Amino acid sequence: MTARATLAAFDLDGTLFDSTAQLSITTIEVLDKLSRPGRHFVAATGRSHRSAAPRLSATDAIRWAVCDNGAVLYDLDNDNVVESHVLQCDQATNVVGALRSSLPGMAWAWESLNDGFFWTEAFADLSSLPPDKWQRVSDDDKLPADMLKLYLAHRDLDQHELAAQIPTHAPNNLSITTSGAEFLEATAPAVTKAWMLERLTHRLNVDPKDSVAFGDNLNDLEMLRWAGVGYAMANAHPLTVEAADAVTPLSHQDDGVAAVLLSLFVDG
Repeated sequence: MTARATLAAFDLDGTLFDSTAQLSITTIEVLDKLSRPGRHFVAATGRSHRSAAPRLSATDAIRWAVCDNGAVLYDLDNDNVVESHVLQCDQATNVVGALRSSLPGMAWAWESLNDGFFWTEAFADLSSLPPDKWQRVSDDDKLPADMLKLYLAHRDLDQHELAAQIPTHAPNNLSITTSGAEFLEATAPAVTKAWMLERLTHRLNVDPKDSVAFGDNLNDLEMLRWAGVGYAMANAHPLTVEAADAVTPLSHQDDGVAAVLLSLFVDG
């Protein structure tokens, strides 16, 4: 893969961001140097557009952000949601209800397209997410009709153990994954980073074969398999490395994405 690549998609945490969850000066300089018309740099993250957009504002090289694991396409230049794909309220409610009944100790939270973040008291106690942007709700509050992502956690099970239990206790066709945090993340059926990137390539008239993607965790698996070339970070989860075509020589903390971009886009 050389300068023929016309689209590069990056996960953020553990990939494009450093350990402070920010763009490093080196990464900003490389993105700005390589940016040009017809070349598309795309963020593809489990983060909401509400938290991703401010962290990407240090560069103008990235216009598009695939957020909430594919539930949202955000235009950073125009500061607006271009596409959103919400969970069906009845389906999400049934999943939560089934898990509450069969797995005592469940906790959940969600992001609403229009109203932001909500979590139950139990989820607040289990999560390391910063509390300032979340609104607390009771276990009996109804789930909204504009839910972008459902978060699931358990008092006694880690995210991988919980994921193994869900098909038995709450059969469903939601897209359920993890970004490495202590909870699972569920989006609407078939909605993944790869699914939204495919839609974006049609919008941009880009052949997916001319794309590269970078990721480090399980919510990046489909994206790395989808791309013309998928790169796992040097710090990636073993299953992510297994799904990738190549591994970056450096970790996210050492600007691993920037190093590969400089080698791919040989025309500078």
